[in-house]
Amino acid sequence: MEKAREAALTLGYQFFIPMIEAKETTSTLEITVLLQNTGNAPFYYPLKLKAGIDNDYSEIVNFTTSITDISLLQNEMKNYSLNLPLDAYDNVSDISFKLTSSYVNRLVFFANGE
Repeated sequence: MEKAREAALTLGYQFFIPMIEAKETTSTLEITVLLQNTGNAPFYYPLKLKAGIDNDYSEIVNFTTSITDISLLQNEMKNYSLNLPLDAYDNVSDISFKLTSSYVNRLVFFANGE
């Protein structure tokens, strides 16, 4: 039964972020995200990659930018560029990422571990 559970967890899509690069300018944070589908199936609906700024208390202030129509086949990876405006925020401590789809009512999780 344990092997069946482990095998079931490998099915489908698994979005993984192996690399993030960030460069701060005077008013923006230019972010390049390498996104990979390490699973064995594509996600069948259009996805959005969103980035948001966290404050010092680790609460998401706002998801300020997004890239639409992300579609990755199995084992495919692509770079995506996002620009976050920094001038409107004080005490930026972290950047958060999430995947959303207007066609799915459930959360889409990353395969990255803690």
